[in-house]
This record gives sequence, C-alpha cells and structure tokens, in this order.
Amino acid sequence: MNKLFLILFGVVVSLSSAAGATSVEGLWRYTAHEFDGILFPVTSGLHLTFHFRSDGVVHLKWFYEGEAGFCERHADFEVIKDIWIYQKVTWVNPNNRADCSDDPDMIMGRQTMTHFHTKASQLIFELELNGKPLLYILDQVPPET
Repeated sequence: MNKLFLILFGVVVSLSSAAGATSVEGLWRYTAHEFDGILFPVTSGLHLTFHFRSDGVVHLKWFYEGEAGFCERHADFEVIKDIWIYQKVTWVNPNNRADCSDDPDMIMGRQTMTHFHTKASQLIFELELNGKPLLYILDQVPPET
C-alpha cells in the first residue's frame, strides 16, 4: 500500500528553489501519512528522504529495507509565499531500479507545486486523495555534528 501512496505522492510533489528556502532547508525523513483523520506510520521498511539544500536543489531518495536498489533524483526548488513548494526535476540517477520510472516524481523535467506547512520539527505536505486531505509527514533529521 505504501508504494501506491508513494506514487500518488510523486504525482503532486516535485520541485523547489533557493528563494525563501530557509523554512524547508535541511534533511527530512518521511515517517507517516494521515488520511481521513487516521495516522498511518511507515511500517513497510520504506526509507524516503528529502534534502532541501541552501543552493536551491532538493535531493529525493527512497528505498525499501531488504529490497535491492533505490530511486533518486534532484530538482530545483522554490518556496513560494511560505506555503507552496515548486519543484522541477533536473537529474534522475541512471542507476535507479527499473520500477522507478513508474513514479511520476522520477521523470526528468517534471514540475510540481505542493502546498505545505511546518509544525515543530515536521514538514507536512498537504495533498488530496478522493477529495479528502492526505497529509505526508516528514520529520526533520538533526544535522550531524
């Protein structure tokens, strides 16, 4: 089921850029999604991270524990009015596993606009599924010292 949500997530989430990036800058790990008032923690061994860099590039990488391969890409991003993240995919890892091409977020040149907000140490992408809110919850990963 998480693969379905990942594909749906990729349909909406994509790019960002340096302007106003301070609110999302850093490394974020997907930990749960909320749908219809129910919180669904990641339990499938999915490891998905977004690294929003200060140079206006976001690095997305995901893989499943115990499975071979990964999916990885870079995108330029821009935070707009502190509520939208615009992204445009600029690089897709040529060594990605074969099924990465099923994820719309792994398509070169793809552009997206995603509504978001932050809460404590969380970055929350506000999506929609069947006319209802679908929230993707990412926890901030503290910088290594």
